[in-house]
Amino acid sequence: EDRAYSLIVKENGELLAGGASETGYRRDYSLASFLPEGKLNSVFGKQGLMTIDLGNEYDYSKKLLLQSDGKIVAIGYTQELNNAADTYDFSAVRYLEDGNIDKSFGNAGKVVIDIDGSATRHDYAVSGAIQKSGKIILVGYSYNSASKYNVALVRLNADGSLDTSFGNAGKVVTAPDATNNFYGMAAVLDENDNIIVAGYKYSPYDFIVLKYNKDGVLDPSFASGGILITPVGASHDFATALAIQPDGNIVVTGYSYFYVTGVGYTYNFSAIRCKPN
Repeated sequence: EDRAYSLIVKENGELLAGGASETGYRRDYSLASFLPEGKLNSVFGKQGLMTIDLGNEYDYSKKLLLQSDGKIVAIGYTQELNNAADTYDFSAVRYLEDGNIDKSFGNAGKVVIDIDGSATRHDYAVSGAIQKSGKIILVGYSYNSASKYNVALVRLNADGSLDTSFGNAGKVVTAPDATNNFYGMAAVLDENDNIIVAGYKYSPYDFIVLKYNKDGVLDPSFASGGILITPVGASHDFATALAIQPDGNIVVTGYSYFYVTGVGYTYNFSAIRCKPN
């Protein structure tokens, strides 16, 4: 099976689709390049396709980012190697513009980051962004010692090494409180390279929006200490994407649980818009 999770449309009309592909019982990062008319781009990778094994059983590419030099960064998560607990770590791969792996990035083109060094906890990177400096932000969620998920960010230098000037030695973990789970699902940068993350909390399920300055510190001028938590529907609200409008307002979209007369409870598209503050 092959699953695409992310899409980039380049200025020349080329389309890049990233995801995960099955090889035997394994899953590997996969990338496909299509010409504007929809045909595979035969000069990209291997006849338009590339798969990258990070050395583990399961590797999932969830978000593609395009650098200004044409290189492609794929962000996701990978099963920790030789780990009986089957935990996952943040991971990233960088491709050259022609689809071949960029061996100058990380460890021969690959990066794996364990958020807290534990062999029993899961870390999932599902989104990210590239700052003007060329530094790469990975965003997702991480399991902590209290058996809760927290929003997690990592920043890499342009060469794939951890940027130790960001957060705690390159990593930021945010737990708005100790009793709920918090999931970072999408990220964008504002015009000043500040990082805005959307996701949801459990339980109850509500939209969350967090704003960090460009170095990973929560912005105290945004919402309540840098964090907005708001219900949308009757009970279950899941934020999955966001964008910044030209006026700086932030639109977050996802889906929410609603009661429909004659039907019962059902999920509907939902959205919120918040001001820059």
